[in-house]
Amino acid sequence: MNVRTLAAATVASLCFAACSEFDPVEDTSWNYSDEEESIINSFNENFVLRYGAIDPVHTWGFEELSAEPAEMKTRLTTDLNGNEWVANGYDIPLAITDAERNAVVHAFRTITSSNFELSEFKEFFAQQVYSGGNDYSKVNLGLTQNDYKYTPKQQNGGNPDPVLSSEKMNQLTFDTGHINNFNASDNKDWNGCTRVLDFKNTNIAYHNSYDGTYYNKKDVDYILLTVTWEEGGVTRSGSYLGFDFRSESQNGIIEKDNKFDDWIIKLTPADPNPGAVIPNPEQTNPVRVMCEDLGNTYDFDFNDLVFDVYFIKSSTDAKAIKAVITVQAAGGTMPIYIGSEITSEREAHHLLGASITSKAINVGAGQTRTPRKFVIPATSTNADDIEIYVGGVSNKATVTILPKSSTTSNRAPQKIATDQNTRWLKENQQIEWGYPDFAKWVNDRNVVWINNKQESYLY
Repeated sequence: MNVRTLAAATVASLCFAACSEFDPVEDTSWNYSDEEESIINSFNENFVLRYGAIDPVHTWGFEELSAEPAEMKTRLTTDLNGNEWVANGYDIPLAITDAERNAVVHAFRTITSSNFELSEFKEFFAQQVYSGGNDYSKVNLGLTQNDYKYTPKQQNGGNPDPVLSSEKMNQLTFDTGHINNFNASDNKDWNGCTRVLDFKNTNIAYHNSYDGTYYNKKDVDYILLTVTWEEGGVTRSGSYLGFDFRSESQNGIIEKDNKFDDWIIKLTPADPNPGAVIPNPEQTNPVRVMCEDLGNTYDFDFNDLVFDVYFIKSSTDAKAIKAVITVQAAGGTMPIYIGSEITSEREAHHLLGASITSKAINVGAGQTRTPRKFVIPATSTNADDIEIYVGGVSNKATVTILPKSSTTSNRAPQKIATDQNTRWLKENQQIEWGYPDFAKWVNDRNVVWINNKQESYLY
């Protein structure tokens, strides 16, 4: 794998504020190909021709973020506070992908008995995967809402209305504890996860509001499956709980259909990583980072990757830092990775639930997806230190790391940091169309550029 940094990239033959030339070959130890050098020069030339001279002390919005003590709340049976999970060293389960959901639903529609025991899970994350009557369109299995409608059988031979299972399965229970807010709110801030504590494996049930009954018989009302699937050339697996809807109501008997996909939950052991606990945690304010992937050297929409980030750090251990990242958009069509791991789990399109990178996401064209949050180790509380890699799949052998923006001058930035509420550009727009003061900010870092905006160009 050829990993190269653009950290020395700037204009080869343009005169900036200091009127000094820059040669990307002479001024760096990195070995650029002729093609890469041409792209670097072209991007910088086009940027400066478009926006003018760059403030020589520009940091492009990046800085070390200060922190305040994080609010830590613990619940007796369940815990929804993701900041606490991060501080205590837990790996947060990633968002459910399309490929995973398809494989899991197919398994629960075809397998009718459990293939693992839950007794080994004492503490785990329960994560929403699928609610049949609501999510049938999220899988490519030819399902409709009618697949989750049940017609009660009445002794008097009446014709009751069909019952939609997802409307009646309104509580999830482990042991004797109802999992708070799990059905009413899937905790989207943390990929639909709830942390379950002190599980004793005495009871697993769903509540049916149609007849007021808890249904809890293993291999009758629920099954437990380990499911394996292929995604991105990698074999993956997970543990899941699936329910089959039924009712013994006096208003009408509903017989189960032996398909356990009316409600599916992922179960992931919640084991803190040794040495990953953050003592005396503090939390910084969030910032929004907007990136260019250099796919085109004349495109300055800064929406190829958009993510928000804040940091959990220790007030007593300077090395104990985690970055809490929410991927908002992936407007580029090249693979782009967040953090030092060049794997599909860290690729922006995959994090947003897409199986391919060739379609833009959340930029007004292509696909629309729910933002996704995940956590990685960090070396500082400066978002500029989070590594961004471009490329690295079969259709592009070279992997390039975007340069840091806040440590250089006279260089066109590939990423900028701004207020978390700043809206990003729609696809095929230029940033100055949405923010007319952007060029002024390029020339003078003290200019506030985000207040003057043109709404029609913004997502």
